[in-house]
Amino acid sequence: MKRVQQHASALLGAAALVVTGQSHAQYSQELGKLAPEALKPAAKSHAAQVEQVAPDLYFYWNDGSSNSAFLVTEEGVLVVDTQQYPADTRRLRGEIRKLTDKPVKWVVVTHAYRDHFLGNPVFKAEGAIIVSQRDTRAMMQKYYDDEANRRQA
Repeated sequence: MKRVQQHASALLGAAALVVTGQSHAQYSQELGKLAPEALKPAAKSHAAQVEQVAPDLYFYWNDGSSNSAFLVTEEGVLVVDTQQYPADTRRLRGEIRKLTDKPVKWVVVTHAYRDHFLGNPVFKAEGAIIVSQRDTRAMMQKYYDDEANRRQA
């Protein structure tokens, strides 16, 4: 549980920096400070699973793709990072649906590595607002087609 809390803390900390407009370098540096243990490989592999880490806050641990966090609010769900593949994102959405029928209204992308943003179209198609730092947005726009084409299968 401590490791999951560290991962969730790191993702949410990075998301907070995105929302406040700090640069990619600043929030990458902060991510390392927030949870250095969370950035190390796990001692054992975990199947994709959801763990509650605080009231209404959940961590989606997925060794096969990437990790995400989501917060259930009165207005809807906020998701931090959307996985590496749309299929992974649909599984994440399914896990969210097991806990709430509220829509995913916001997605915060912490940085422009493929495993954090290639699932964005799943939530965007459902009306979610995608939030990222401007440098991250530029990098996602620049590399999206290349990243998506490399993973067509």
